[in-house]
Amino acid sequence: MVRRVLWCVTGGGTWMRSIVDTIRRLVEEGVEVAVAFSRAGLEVARIYGVLDKLLAIVPSSEYGGVSLGEKPGFYPYTCWVASRRINIVVIAPATSNTVAKIVHGIADTLPTAVALQALKSGVPLAILPTDYGEVCITELPCYVDTDRCVGCGACIAACPYNAIHILEYRGRKRARIDYAQCRGTALCLDACSYGAIKCWERAIVTPSKIDLENLEKLKQLKNVFVAKSITELEEYIHRTLEPDQRTP
Repeated sequence: MVRRVLWCVTGGGTWMRSIVDTIRRLVEEGVEVAVAFSRAGLEVARIYGVLDKLLAIVPSSEYGGVSLGEKPGFYPYTCWVASRRINIVVIAPATSNTVAKIVHGIADTLPTAVALQALKSGVPLAILPTDYGEVCITELPCYVDTDRCVGCGACIAACPYNAIHILEYRGRKRARIDYAQCRGTALCLDACSYGAIKCWERAIVTPSKIDLENLEKLKQLKNVFVAKSITELEEYIHRTLEPDQRTP
């Protein structure tokens, strides 16, 4: 019996790097995983170094593999869900914007279109929201601390994607990361002897009242599981993929 997961990624830093190990374990267990992104999700996954890792660990198949962006469109994915050829739809990380759209029935991105089709078709939908409580911890991409940077250029030499440049900043030369090119390798972090490169620092964020209200509404939807952590999400996926739930 085949086990299939459609994993949708939206543009949130919270949980972004955490999803890689869970997807890797699913693949190693023989689960057929398809990974699809919103446009923002693809960008953030690249900057956080997640995209290249997923391309390396998720094999291509009829229903699996990594799709780069919202091409070839929403229809193949919604069709798989409508015909129940997918056992479970996962959206992780799910931004507050994505949660709001699902709650209010808006399907204008690939993840939200798939989510609403799952609700219509009775396919289990698991969501790991970035805004999961009144106070949340998010993770930041690599950046340059300009107070520490001396413009030595060591980070430039270390980056294989030409994503770092030296610019004038307040009359002094400082490095700057070009996020349009960055692929989150963090090689610049190890190359900097001045501690000017920061990667994956954690920051406290406070979700808005309406975001928390939407989260509560999401929890009330039928066949929707809202996870509080990546561990809780992984446990639910495994429960859903037990033999009596598998796709023939």
